Formats: sequence, structure tokens, C-alpha cells
Amino acid sequence: HEGKDVIAFAFDGFAPQIREENLTFGQSNFVASGEAIVPVSVDVLEDGPDVETTLKIGTFDAGKGQCGGIGTDNNKTLFRCVWTGVRVNFASSVSVTLEATDGNNKVSRTITKQFSIDDDKPELQSFGVEHAVSGQNFVNRENNTFVATFTEAGSGLDAHDVLADFRGINSRQGNNQGLTAADECVRSGSTWTCYWKGVPASGISSDGTSTVTLTEATDKAGNRGILDSPTITVERDDVAPVVQNVRAIVQ
Repeated sequence: HEGKDVIAFAFDGFAPQIREENLTFGQSNFVASGEAIVPVSVDVLEDGPDVETTLKIGTFDAGKGQCGGIGTDNNKTLFRCVWTGVRVNFASSVSVTLEATDGNNKVSRTITKQFSIDDDKPELQSFGVEHAVSGQNFVNRENNTFVATFTEAGSGLDAHDVLADFRGINSRQGNNQGLTAADECVRSGSTWTCYWKGVPASGISSDGTSTVTLTEATDKAGNRGILDSPTITVERDDVAPVVQNVRAIVQ
């Protein structure tokens, strides 16, 4: 009407939707019983440009998560909200309370997450070069494969959590602690076999010996492995076999 100000309001009728099925703790549904500090994430669907989500587990208040868009669903933005370093007392189930708001609408949900408890530790069965000769671990200068075999019936092994120390045979391998993660770990039933490929042994003189140690094997639930006899002696051998004579056998 003439002489009167008209104020327009934007109507927001869509409340954030918390995706229960995308609530995750760490990297696996297998956990070791007891207290642990893990990352937690959940996905939230929202039609606006931003969403704020908070997390509580019992009396522990994790506060606001870091939320960022990861995709779209029905022309709405799917946000992933992440909390690092959440203290959780794991049992067969854990209940969390999540609150999400877009500034206009607020929703709250209590979700109970089920877990498989894994308190069994991986156990080292053998460690050495791929093709040991009568129990001896021979290596060449440039290209060697080391193999560790474990029994592990629970959550399994990730290669980056199985570490060996090769500093006794070369100076190029390893992270900032001098330890090298396996390249891959392969499961067969309750047996896991981990491989380190292309490992040089240039730090040993020809015909010399040194040691290699398997230092850590932690399963996906966080159980540290039992490592009996983790250190092996390796011997450098650069001499190729020489054929001394050839005999032809005629039938």
C-alpha cells in the first residue's frame, strides 16, 4: 500500500536431515572394547548454503563438527560433518546425540550404533624374505620382497598399520621414524600376509650381514600385535649361479 513499507521474509520449510546410515566411528565397525579416541563423521542433507552440527556422547560434548559439502541429493547439498579426537567408551553399542541447524530450523536425533567387538590381537607367525633358503634370508642389492604372516580372525589388517625397520640394510626406506609400512596385506581365512616390495639392501656390503625388524602390527580395531621373533638376520648375495658343466642325457 502507498506510504507503507513492505517487508519480505524468505520461507525455509526444509529442516536438515541427519543421515543415520552414514554415521561412522573411525574406519571400521570392528572396535576393541574400552575407551578410545577416534574420528567421528555423519552426513547431513540441507537445502541452504551451510549447516551446523553438534555431537554428544553421554556426558562428553564434542561440540561443533567441521561440515563441508560432498555432493548433492534432489537438488539439496549433502554435507559431511567431522569431529577429530572424540573420546568413546566402546561396547557392543554406543548412543550419540546429534543436533543440526541451518539457522532457521533445528533437528535433534539420538542414534545407537552397533559394533562388533574385537579384542583379539594379531599374532606373528613368520617374517623374512619371500624366498628364504633353508631358513636363511638372502638379499640382493636393489630389489627384495619381505613377507610377514599373521593369524588374525577379527577386524583384519591395513597395510599402513604394519611397519618394519629396514634401516639396517638401507638408508632410503622409511617414514620420519625410519619405519616402512607394508605395500599390501592379503587375507586368506584367518591368515593375513603382508608384503614389502622393491626393498633395496645397498646398505650391506657384498657377503655382509645385517638385521631387519618387524616393529608393529595393529589391527583395524586398534589391537597391537603379538610379535614373537620379529628380528631376522639377512645376508647380501650378489653372486649369480654359474653353470659348471652341461650333460646331455640320451634315452
